[in-house]
Amino acid sequence: MALVNCRECGKLITSESEAICPECSQKRDREMAKIRDCVRVNPKISLLELSAQSGISTKRIIQFMHEGLITYQTPATNE
Repeated sequence: MALVNCRECGKLITSESEAICPECSQKRDREMAKIRDCVRVNPKISLLELSAQSGISTKRIIQFMHEGLITYQTPATNE
C-alpha cells in the first residue's frame, strides 16, 4: 500500500489503485448522478444547460469528459 495525495483535494491517503479519497469519491458519485439525471431527462442538453441544471461547473463536466466518465456526441448538422 502506498501513500499518495488525493488527486481531487490533495489529502494524503493510502491507496492500492485509486488515487482519490473516499470523501472526493462520494462527491464525484453525487455529481455524476446529477449529470445522469439531467441527461436522462434531456439527452440533447448542451454543456451550458447541463451545468445550469445540475449546478456543476462546466470545468468539472469537461474534466469528467476528459477522464472518460462522460461521453458526448456532436449534434448532427442538416446540410
